Amino acid sequence: MPLPIDDATTTRRRLTTYYSVALLIVASMLVLGFVTLSWQLGKNQGDAKLINVSGRQRMLSQRISLLSSSLLDPDKEQVRPGLRDDLLGAIELMQTSQDWLTGTVNDASTGMANEPTVEAHNTNANRESASSHPMSATLRTLYFGDDGVHTLVTAHLADAKRLAAIVDADGSTLEARTLATAIHDRAISHGMLDKLDRIVEQYESEAELKLKRFWWLEFLFLMVGLLALAAEAILIFRPMVRSAVKSLSELQSANDELVEFSYRISHDLRAPILSSIGILEITKDALNQNDVEEAKESLSHIGNALNRVSATSDDIVQLTKLRMTDVEDETFRLTQVIQESLADLAGMPGYSDVTINTEVDDCDLIHTKRTLVQQSIKNLVSNAIRYHDPNVDSPAVEIKATAHDGTCVISVSDNGLGIAAEYHSKLFSMFQRFHPKVSLGSGLGLYLVKQNAAALEGEASYTPRDKGSRFTISFPVQAGTKDS
Repeated sequence: MPLPIDDATTTRRRLTTYYSVALLIVASMLVLGFVTLSWQLGKNQGDAKLINVSGRQRMLSQRISLLSSSLLDPDKEQVRPGLRDDLLGAIELMQTSQDWLTGTVNDASTGMANEPTVEAHNTNANRESASSHPMSATLRTLYFGDDGVHTLVTAHLADAKRLAAIVDADGSTLEARTLATAIHDRAISHGMLDKLDRIVEQYESEAELKLKRFWWLEFLFLMVGLLALAAEAILIFRPMVRSAVKSLSELQSANDELVEFSYRISHDLRAPILSSIGILEITKDALNQNDVEEAKESLSHIGNALNRVSATSDDIVQLTKLRMTDVEDETFRLTQVIQESLADLAGMPGYSDVTINTEVDDCDLIHTKRTLVQQSIKNLVSNAIRYHDPNVDSPAVEIKATAHDGTCVISVSDNGLGIAAEYHSKLFSMFQRFHPKVSLGSGLGLYLVKQNAAALEGEASYTPRDKGSRFTISFPVQAGTKDS
């Protein structure tokens, strides 16, 4: 059974976190886009109003000039009161628009200036400081420069108001004709119309520039959004998919191994027991016939079978502990762990026939999961002892430990029976026995070594030798900081 990397709760929390972060990023981009678009729409509405009002000023200047001339036309004497009212209405609208464009307090209902104060007309600074919309340097020059629009419009409206007052009393006076001529000349000859056109064009130009800037801003947001999506795909969704695929793969692997495990356990535990039951009958018959030698041999077979059951049970217990127990890291000396492992194995058959050499270079004091390291060393050394070659003059086992770039490498080499090439692909699988005539082990020892290495975030490997075998486990460690 594979060691689980994450339990279901941890995996669920991690996937939920990934998904929540992804949704938060998307939501932030949507909100940012909406806020930016709303801000730009508000600016566009303001720019459109500026263009419309400034364009209307051009029309009103001509209307005031036309109405001023019509007031002095003898043929329109009967409709003069109506013309005068139209003139006053045009004057009021142009004055209000001019106040709004040049910067006075806005009326809450109309968005345009109302009841301009005397102080608001005193200086250009007052108008600019009171403006509800920013005014560029070009527009300030057009409005308030030498012979600017503000001066022309102020004079234009003042003459028109004076004319309306005079005509109300007597429309045939010389002053009235002079004012009407001045109004007409100012609207045409003095260039007020041209300057009003230039103001409209300036507003349009500045609005177009703002739209271009907004386009680039939107393009920037688009790029940022695409980069955010790419980052989500790389940093969030890909890890999510990898985690899900990994979990499913581990689940499938665990399921397959569980099926194999169940089958082999039932066979490896049941077969020796059934065999022992049959041999017991033979033993009874041998005892009834006073055949002591036959009874001893039968009991020996029963003992071997029970030892096999015991070995398999021990390995199953170790495998269960490995899967169910969260082993804590410890700081310890590797030489001490090796000595303890050899002491535990001293009583096994064949131990005294093998020479065991130990070499620990520079990874003696380390910090990792001591229990898993010790269990792996015991399994590898016990295999080397169990499968030593009795036909060689000096059976030997070498335990060597080295360190490199924060990785501890432990190898167990022997000059024993070795493993045939056709079995190399199955070395670390469950219930694999490669020398059944020599030993009746559970076939879980090397599988446990592989699972221990995985739990240590390392790996296990095998290297065939000209004579014998070499098994290696490597895993990352932290250098020990204190003696254990």
